[in-house]
Amino acid sequence: MEKLSDEPLLYSFLKSPHEDPRHGFYAFWIEMSRVASHQFVRHRRLSFTQRSGRVTKPEGFIFPEVNDEALRLMREHAEMSVKLYERLLSMGVRMEDARYILPSALRTAIFVSGRQSDWHHFLKLRLDRSAQAEIRRIAEIIASVINPGTRSNHSP
Repeated sequence: MEKLSDEPLLYSFLKSPHEDPRHGFYAFWIEMSRVASHQFVRHRRLSFTQRSGRVTKPEGFIFPEVNDEALRLMREHAEMSVKLYERLLSMGVRMEDARYILPSALRTAIFVSGRQSDWHHFLKLRLDRSAQAEIRRIAEIIASVINPGTRSNHSP
């Protein structure tokens, strides 16, 4: 009986210009606001590991593009919330309970991974003009990695 070799198949697959979205896999470490992270994790086809807000202290904010006065008010409120959070901690309130008063603009980080086909589904939805600006910008960056040299038709 003749022994079969996988070498021609493997060589053919590696040299092929055709991509199979079932085998492509991408993973990203992304920093974003809690607002965007809540939207991101709704894409259940992708896998997520998010920085724990229960055991890490707040580290900065991400605000939307708004006028100067609105940005000043947002920043003022966010900084006041962090001061209140720290005061609650000093009173003995556990981090996991004190975090209830932290703002949605709080910076967080997520490790996200998934198959190429699942990323394309995410991009189809989040590159749309109706998507919130922060997550749309994240989608544009991801698209530039997954599909280098292409520009989304959905971008403004």
